[in-house]
Amino acid sequence: MSKNPGSACHGCGICCIVPDISTLGKPMWVPCVHLSPERVCTIYEERPAVCRNYLPDSVCDEMASIPTESERIQHYAMAFDVLQPSVTSTKR
Repeated sequence: MSKNPGSACHGCGICCIVPDISTLGKPMWVPCVHLSPERVCTIYEERPAVCRNYLPDSVCDEMASIPTESERIQHYAMAFDVLQPSVTSTKR
């Protein structure tokens, strides 16, 4: 997926749920412990470089129109060709 400098974060939280973030010990498909229920990073000012360097892209733009978190997760998985576990829960 190409980065689009004009893209903005839509606050869906998928980038904090699906990918692994080894710096934070966060496995794939598990919501980051620093992701609030409102889908805001609670350590935004101190977040690691991998998070700081992530730029919203065309997939983020597509996510904005997808109504539910589970549908956004499925879309992300298909866009990046990653397998979802048979049961994915993002509830805490």
